[in-house]
Amino acid sequence: MRKKRFAVLLAAVFMVLGFAGCLYNEIPANQDSSETTSAAADEIDFHYVTDWSLDDMVQSIEMNGVTYSMPFTLNDLGNKYSLEWVGVDFEENGKVDHYTYVLKYCDMVYAGIEVFDPFDFNDMDNYKITSIILTSDTDFKFGGVDPESTKDNILEKFGEPSYISSDYNMFAYMFDGGDDNLDSSVVVGFNDDNEMLKVIAIRYYK
Repeated sequence: MRKKRFAVLLAAVFMVLGFAGCLYNEIPANQDSSETTSAAADEIDFHYVTDWSLDDMVQSIEMNGVTYSMPFTLNDLGNKYSLEWVGVDFEENGKVDHYTYVLKYCDMVYAGIEVFDPFDFNDMDNYKITSIILTSDTDFKFGGVDPESTKDNILEKFGEPSYISSDYNMFAYMFDGGDDNLDSSVVVGFNDDNEMLKVIAIRYYK
């Protein structure tokens, strides 16, 4: 279970890098990180956040001036939003792990979305979205964080991260999902030159 949670954390980190890279023309959005994730899964050391809860924060995620509660569906978001398929990631045994979509707002790319297997392609509008990636050039607010936030702002609001990446300018807050659930997480990435927020990913498994 612990190794699986390491892998979930790494997957969240690469999810952030992949989608941000797609928007910033750095790396492909569907870059295969499975080997890297597997190889590093035993090497990560992190602690779970226990002094604050993600449960309350995800009840109030503001996107384009409207407040939503995770998990939400495409129907919950309204008819200005749509999903467009980007890629698929596989487990080591060859089974599908999750699909990656972009969430569009008024036909413009707004955020990244992960949808996990099993996934009903015939009822996409009602699929519960539990994972979203938001970049600093979009309109959002989450837990007092917005596109103008800095690394110092987020550390002041959220406290010590569970994990700090030694290779990338990002860190993660992990929340124990217990034996029956995957860990929830918030992964935040920053611009190297000015420490301003670049991207934030929220994974909420409940």
